[in-house]
Amino acid sequence: MTEEKKAFTVIIVPEDISKTYTLRVRRGLLYVFAAICLFFLGSYAYIAIVHQKAFSKARKADRLEAENAILRAQTQRVAELESELTGLQKVRQQLYALAGLEGDEGPSGGSISVSDQSILLTDEEMNQPTSEVLRAGFIDPLLEDTAHVATSRIPSFWPVRGWVTAEFNEILPGREKKHTGIDIAGPQRTPILSAASGNVTLAEWDKNLGLVVIIDHQNGLSTLYGHCSEILVKVGDFVTQGQIIAHLGSTGKSSAPHLHFEIRKDDLSLDPRTYLGP
Repeated sequence: MTEEKKAFTVIIVPEDISKTYTLRVRRGLLYVFAAICLFFLGSYAYIAIVHQKAFSKARKADRLEAENAILRAQTQRVAELESELTGLQKVRQQLYALAGLEGDEGPSGGSISVSDQSILLTDEEMNQPTSEVLRAGFIDPLLEDTAHVATSRIPSFWPVRGWVTAEFNEILPGREKKHTGIDIAGPQRTPILSAASGNVTLAEWDKNLGLVVIIDHQNGLSTLYGHCSEILVKVGDFVTQGQIIAHLGSTGKSSAPHLHFEIRKDDLSLDPRTYLGP
């Protein structure tokens, strides 16, 4: 094979054709250059594909981590609600036991006995205002009926099972006055239960609280239930502790379904958590 066949000749002709340039490139060198170019192009494509896969995996890992965080938060909240429910059942069982309802079926569906030490309140719980009434009625067995009536008139029963979104004395956004109760959020039309036995003294519309119910417990205490979607009782009705009196809603000045719940003593607002069970 001749030298010419082993090479390529490139002739460069300027516009003025004053002088031409000739460039001879050997075929082998050209093949090597082409191979090098293909190698770099292939490497670049491979690196781009690997980087894209790594980026996709990283995004998927971040998304899974975010979902896991949400699941962990939800699991923790469920555990907290279960703990609160257990505590509430404990308090309700104690109310039945201290009222002398041995052998009767309590709220949890089991048989309750005064001698059952597993449902007795702790020393800390006995310091609560509700427990003061319980101890007063527990001293004299002759006053068991009176004690039962007295304890049922103490607002120790949660009116709605939900999430507390505003606490007592909290200053809410856009308002200057302190919050006079607690807000409990929940699904629309969730049943609202009477926190204690008593007589309905108000069941009407209020421009701020919407449909509102007030119950007088005839011991200086009264409870208020605001933003109801429907009222199921009327003024003068006697309601028992745990009875459904209304449905949860968002009437009046409210941005979402919730219950505004107050406990008052002689028209002075008190912290509901002082009376409510866990």
